[in-house]
Amino acid sequence: EEVKEQACVRPCVCSSKSDSGQSDSDNEPSLTSVRGPKKGRASGAANGAKTSASKSGRTPARASGATKEGTSRRKSGAQPDGDAEVDEFDLKPRRLDQCFGENPLLLSISIDSFLERYSADGDAAVLELATSLMNASGLPDASLTIADADVDDEAEVLEALISNKTCERLVDEAQERMIFVEPYPLADKKTGKRHLEDLTALWRQLIDKTQHEVLFDGVLFPWVIEWMCVMSQSPHRGVRHTGTEAGMALMVRMTELAVELATQATAKQRQASKPGKKGGAGMAAILKEEVQRLQENETALEEMVTAAFTGLFVERYRDRAEE
Repeated sequence: EEVKEQACVRPCVCSSKSDSGQSDSDNEPSLTSVRGPKKGRASGAANGAKTSASKSGRTPARASGATKEGTSRRKSGAQPDGDAEVDEFDLKPRRLDQCFGENPLLLSISIDSFLERYSADGDAAVLELATSLMNASGLPDASLTIADADVDDEAEVLEALISNKTCERLVDEAQERMIFVEPYPLADKKTGKRHLEDLTALWRQLIDKTQHEVLFDGVLFPWVIEWMCVMSQSPHRGVRHTGTEAGMALMVRMTELAVELATQATAKQRQASKPGKKGGAGMAAILKEEVQRLQENETALEEMVTAAFTGLFVERYRDRAEE
């Protein structure tokens, strides 16, 4: 009788509902509510690490700390395409178009590596970037190198290769060898949206990383814009579409940067014109030089945007499909 009385006093552990009438599973917070809303894609190295950590549901280890083996590592969760986990410290630079659909941090690392190659050999790097655009348009084996130029003067390499004739040759070779992606990446219903996001991120990051020097050297971006215009006039739909989208992404970021430079120039001009400024005439002269530099960079950006707009849209606004 005492055992029965104790059994009646003890709460039933097998009951499926609590006192409030809700089941235990209803009272347990879901994984989504614990981890918070899913974050969007990150563009920088730091944001890429945060995104990877949120996907995996684990707290990233401190970069300066050490594990039992004496090394600190963080791993990102499964990628959107279902690939295995990737160790962010083991990411190796790739060709820029090969970073699409991968860990966002990989794109940032690969751009840094590309800029190092550009510093060593500008012409080869420009052709590499042109090759990446062709590969991203659905021609995976397309390739442009300095050896393809039939010129005696090395200064004429880009002039000879960045042309409609070269683009037509690459398209014809791909069609003859039957090596092309169908549907082309931007037209793929499953991955096309992600491909466009990555293509846009490429140009935004490249401009952001070069805005203090390379962007205004008069070599890399003018030739890249020229190649985009060439691609936008190609009979191949994938090449034409990819060149146009890349050009639009580049124009948008350059326009945003031009507005930022104009705002900075106005602010510094106002500072230079204030009487009694600390530093006297010397500080005023420095501010005026800074204003002049910002205005020159703004003008350079406007010229590149105008060239892209003219090549991408003015030449094609009458395009129509025969059917």
